[in-house]
Amino acid sequence: MLNLHWCECRAAARQGKLQHKQLQQLLEAAAAAKRWDRIRHWTLPLLKFAISEGEREGSAVACAAWLLQQRHPKLAKDCLELVNWQNAAAQTWHLRSCVAKSLGLEAEEQQHLIRTLVLPGGLPIATYRLGQLHRARGDFDQAAAWFLASLRCNPEPFHIHNELQFTRCSERFLPELVDFYTQLCNQQPQRALPRQLLAHYILKQGRIKKAIRQSRRAARLELGSLSKQLDEQKAAPTPPDFVIIGVPKGGTTSLIRWLNHCPNLWCHPRKELSFFDGNFELGHEWYCAQFPRFKADAKVLRGEATPNYFSHLPTPERFATLMPHGRAILLLRDPVQRALSWVRHLQRLEGLEGSLDHWLTLELDQLEALSSEELLHHPRIGTGALQDSCYDVHLRNWQKHIDVSKQMLVLSSESLFETPASQLQRVLSFLDQPDDPSPWMNEWRAVNVNPGVPEQVSPGLSKRLEEFLYARCQKALTMSKMQITYKMKNPAHH
Repeated sequence: MLNLHWCECRAAARQGKLQHKQLQQLLEAAAAAKRWDRIRHWTLPLLKFAISEGEREGSAVACAAWLLQQRHPKLAKDCLELVNWQNAAAQTWHLRSCVAKSLGLEAEEQQHLIRTLVLPGGLPIATYRLGQLHRARGDFDQAAAWFLASLRCNPEPFHIHNELQFTRCSERFLPELVDFYTQLCNQQPQRALPRQLLAHYILKQGRIKKAIRQSRRAARLELGSLSKQLDEQKAAPTPPDFVIIGVPKGGTTSLIRWLNHCPNLWCHPRKELSFFDGNFELGHEWYCAQFPRFKADAKVLRGEATPNYFSHLPTPERFATLMPHGRAILLLRDPVQRALSWVRHLQRLEGLEGSLDHWLTLELDQLEALSSEELLHHPRIGTGALQDSCYDVHLRNWQKHIDVSKQMLVLSSESLFETPASQLQRVLSFLDQPDDPSPWMNEWRAVNVNPGVPEQVSPGLSKRLEEFLYARCQKALTMSKMQITYKMKNPAHH
């Protein structure tokens, strides 16, 4: 197939009349044949000498975009050298910034984004990524300002609202956020998310009663067919029926978003309400106000996801008291990989400085000698990556307060992403729903994934981490009839 494409293109290439469509087909055929050596050898000469002058620049940009998708940013950068940047459009400058990002050239990326910003149509493209850059540096107010600028251009993208919510801006920035979401609620009175976020920022200002009122209004919006099953508005709200309790970087975002597509489930769109572990002092009234109340015979289950609940010491008792019949879903990822992913997450989104080796060695040196009981009660060290990955310690804490065999479903994160249909079937069954996930499988997405090639730890530290964490996860990793299985690297230590 590759030779056939080349034979078809060769005559046109020699005459300088090769069309971009032909070049694209040739590159795709070479990629399918895994002949990246030919792609590297062919692409630039063909662009320079075989494509007609009038089509050359557009073809170079299109090839660069394709090469970036194929994860070959260096060759994409070479293609963009053929662009006349004085006349380039905002989209082309933005592509250049994306290539620089993939190559780890942060200063160049920001320069290209600023150029994108000032060109027609460039504002909504560049502002979001500038927000991400500033958030990664720990410059949270500036990041929030860029996210807000992006939402002012287009208030629809959920992911930008979500990133803004998790940007730890200062109190002095709150009035601007409250003003923006107040205006958005006035413009879109039937939308739930803007009102939920308005309630979130009003709460940060200390106005609890007003926040509760806004939350109760938001909980009754955008329910679709479920709105017919709402209880009377004056009925006191009640706590949710299920909670996804962990773990961070275990797939909780992917799961909660998928469950929200199932017809008799309502999932709070604002992830991490953090009631049991951070907002408990706000009281049960605030927490219950986050959820719509349906009629008793409606059989609609409501849930939320806060992945830090699993490892938070007081949460199991608080959960059992407020929700004695509540159900908990727990995703457990390989504990070593989860810890690594958590530190990378903080580096990427919270401005955490220092290498993986630095943080994990700092934590491991202080934790290795502790007993299980000491681990449970010890204050968080560093990033908390290792303490949150000591699954057995936290599982025993939950077993003290709820009937784990009936009220908790434990899933392997790896199994969820490798065989999602079978694992989602188990989730639906646990929630007393029809256990055929197939009608909604096209909605399944892996989201909130750390991008790029991850930094690794040194071999010596890797071995120490495995010995420390696998020994403290035996029970959790063998729960539910060995449904969670990991290769124990050094069985003599377990």
